[in-house]
Amino acid sequence: MKKSIQTSENTSLKNRIKGIAGIPKKVFRFLENHDWHMDGFVNNFIERVETFQSHIRYYIVEGRPETIWDGYTETNPIDMWKGPISRFAAMYEPTTGIIHTEENPPVSGVSPGQIMFLYLSIDNFIHRSSAFQISEINCDKHRIVFNYLKQNATIGRQEITLFPIDSGNDVMTLIHHRAWFRGASKFIDRVFYPPYHIRVIDEFHKQIASIKGLQWVTTTCRKLKKKGLSLPDNPCNEP
Repeated sequence: MKKSIQTSENTSLKNRIKGIAGIPKKVFRFLENHDWHMDGFVNNFIERVETFQSHIRYYIVEGRPETIWDGYTETNPIDMWKGPISRFAAMYEPTTGIIHTEENPPVSGVSPGQIMFLYLSIDNFIHRSSAFQISEINCDKHRIVFNYLKQNATIGRQEITLFPIDSGNDVMTLIHHRAWFRGASKFIDRVFYPPYHIRVIDEFHKQIASIKGLQWVTTTCRKLKKKGLSLPDNPCNEP
């Protein structure tokens, strides 16, 4: 564990953070272990994705991408991550230097540069925190990119892209969620992390659909191709 080097600058920031209403203990400890410099938490950009494990998850949601998109960009982060598995802990807003908590909540949706801290828990057995930066929001391509912070136990990237589905009279959207990840153990990366992460992201997308009042189902590209649905930009790269 990295020992924080006390300077007048980080001592001042530490005292200010300690005074934030509702600052979670795990977030406080994370900052304490990394010298309190929020702007120094550079996101982890993957240059060689072939060196990372990866998996893809597909969802079908009623409605066009244009109408679903604001659920992913304008929903308050506290409401985005509000389940028993993943829950909002805090958010750092770099444009203002403010750390938002449940007691001092953000007033709008997500934007590039923000750093999110989440509580993660599964079956009351796994308890950990996770931090990532929102690196890209592309409204034209309906794509959001999250990069894990380099200080995280697991590094990597997640990309969420919305694609329209041509299915005749029905209007639907395919949500393509791909994750690249690498931790300290190859065994954990291959055996443990994928099913755990699937539960986390299933909960996330279900929450967004619920906020929008929409139905959602998981799917595979094989199923979509079997139904003869037309998918632009070939988001399906499964066999």
